[in-house]
Amino acid sequence: MAFLFARMEKRAYLCNKYYKKMKTTIHGEHCPVSLERVDRNVVKVYGGIVLSVLVLFLFTSHRWVVVPLVVDYGLRVFAGIRYSPVCILIRAVLKVSHIKPRMVDSERKRIAARFGLAFSLLTAVFYFAGYPLVSVVIASVFAVAVGLDLMFDFCLACLMHSWYRKFAARRKKSVS
Repeated sequence: MAFLFARMEKRAYLCNKYYKKMKTTIHGEHCPVSLERVDRNVVKVYGGIVLSVLVLFLFTSHRWVVVPLVVDYGLRVFAGIRYSPVCILIRAVLKVSHIKPRMVDSERKRIAARFGLAFSLLTAVFYFAGYPLVSVVIASVFAVAVGLDLMFDFCLACLMHSWYRKFAARRKKSVS
């Protein structure tokens, strides 16, 4: 029992140490940090695929391409990145290519996946409900967010998440 307690204490210490070392700020707000790590190469290639699908959606008449995006983001959010068919394929290709993994914090990527699911779902719902202009606007914003993450490593989803947390805290204060 003492061994388990010591192990939990060590994990808490490492978590605090890791948080202090790896915290990232966006306009004064901290991105959530976890001890879980994901391969940055997989996430970047996935972002490139998503951006390609969004460009295909925006500039061609192939509007159905957003549906597999919704399914894959749903699997990433609800089951985890390990169960995403696209990520499984990317990991296999990277392994065969002998590209070394570059591990990064997974919490930013989870938040981005949740927002990706929301954007892709809204894009599909609005398009198939008969509002193609709204779906194009949502897909364009989504493409800009993915492009910012790919090119500048700027997590727009983290920024929106911090705004949401500020708004929720203010609303909670005003209700109390």
